[in-house]
Amino acid sequence: MSVNIFGSRAGLKTSTNQNYSSKFISLTQNLQTKVDKNGDSMTGDLNMGKNKVTSEVLPNTDEVLTNRAYVDSKFNTISNLVRDNEKLKLNKAGDVMTGELNMNGQHIVGLENPKGDDEACNKKYVDLKLKSDSIVTKVYIDTLLSTKLDRDIKEDLDMKGFAITNIRDPYDALQIYLQICNQKDDMNMIKLVSIGIIISEFFNKYKNEIQTLNKYRKRFFTNLNYIEIMDSKYSKIDISENISDLVESSTLYSNLKVITVLLIEELPEQIFQELKVKLKEANLMEMPDGRTLGRKYRRFINRCSKSIDPTSMNKEFELLIQKNVLLIDLGFIYFMASLLKKLLDN
Repeated sequence: MSVNIFGSRAGLKTSTNQNYSSKFISLTQNLQTKVDKNGDSMTGDLNMGKNKVTSEVLPNTDEVLTNRAYVDSKFNTISNLVRDNEKLKLNKAGDVMTGELNMNGQHIVGLENPKGDDEACNKKYVDLKLKSDSIVTKVYIDTLLSTKLDRDIKEDLDMKGFAITNIRDPYDALQIYLQICNQKDDMNMIKLVSIGIIISEFFNKYKNEIQTLNKYRKRFFTNLNYIEIMDSKYSKIDISENISDLVESSTLYSNLKVITVLLIEELPEQIFQELKVKLKEANLMEMPDGRTLGRKYRRFINRCSKSIDPTSMNKEFELLIQKNVLLIDLGFIYFMASLLKKLLDN
């Protein structure tokens, strides 16, 4: 005889069996409405009735329920970021910058007139200040200029009983002129003009860097240009003859020699070293031969300087030596007074 799923024999329809079957059916139907501990899916809302849901598991996907520890950690992170960013912002009620403020082309407006020396000024304050001070400033400048001399003096200067002091001894200038011009050297017109052309390039290149040498500019270019004009005019008159003797006997040639020497003496070290390279590249420098006077000058400088500064550590002294040796190698027979004094005093 067959038995159904509730354990009853088929065909037996007693009241007891029917009662058991009804209970099993109700139990099965009730179990289907319960949540399985191993995992399940809700089909409606879950009202906790003020009770708690606890879990130590941290969520790993967006739809997973979170616990308080996870939420608090996230809010703490956000709070820390807010506090850190808040420290980088200016307080509207007043604050202190810790770095530069780049306005990026924007304006700062609403400034009151400054009271302290370190306060920013608005345009209105500056304009009014300039306007009010302009008359006083103009009077001051006019008065100041009236007490100054124009460098290009074109009339007699009345000293009103006062003396002119701290001027260069004319005897020293004369001595330099005589030494350079009367001494027989290895210089000639072509070489001197070639040196002058290179130096003129440095005048144009470093016109702002060598302000102290601008006192020679006008005389230098005047004599150099006149020599070139003289050569050009003479070649048109008689092209068969050399003008060198004529030029070398003129004051133009003598003046250019003296100015060239003085310029090289006063050049700053960096520009002097650059000029030295240019002159060497142009093959204008040559060590004097044999027993010439230039060779004797060179030997005297080198031997005396070795005993004074054997390790060549005195840069100022070494620069004087280099300048004087350069002048000799260019063809000048000349002792720089500042160097000769050091050589003899020591």
